[in-house]
Amino acid sequence: IAYINSDTLLANYTYFVTAMKALSDKQQKASATLEKKGRALQNSFVAVQKKVQNGELTANQIAKEEQRLNNRQQALAAEEQKMAAEISQENQEVQDTLYSNLQRVLQKYADEHGFEYILTYAGMGMGSQVLVAPKESDITPEILKILNAEGGE
Repeated sequence: IAYINSDTLLANYTYFVTAMKALSDKQQKASATLEKKGRALQNSFVAVQKKVQNGELTANQIAKEEQRLNNRQQALAAEEQKMAAEISQENQEVQDTLYSNLQRVLQKYADEHGFEYILTYAGMGMGSQVLVAPKESDITPEILKILNAEGGE
């Protein structure tokens, strides 16, 4: 029986770290873009409200402005949903690649080294099923070396 430390693996697997950083950057950029558009929309609402209060718009103009602003609000909500779906899809692809690469490497390693079981250990994480394991059974460094040599995808 051998084990890998999943915390160490995820923190040091170059493909995963790079992919998650890119995903985080994309999410931050999307959030900033949506915030900027949301503020612009809010400013437009305030400007129209001010014109209404000052009596600068006719009933017909008010209706057109309301429709225009509602359309912008719906478009912004749709854009937010689209961005969230894209990021979620990309995250799933990263997770799938991680799992596939890890499964392939671990199976080959197990076959070559005669292991029937390779467990995962997550430090003292509460999600870990292995609470204590001998250090000599830790194959994380070897697995990381193989994964990083392959380059990821």
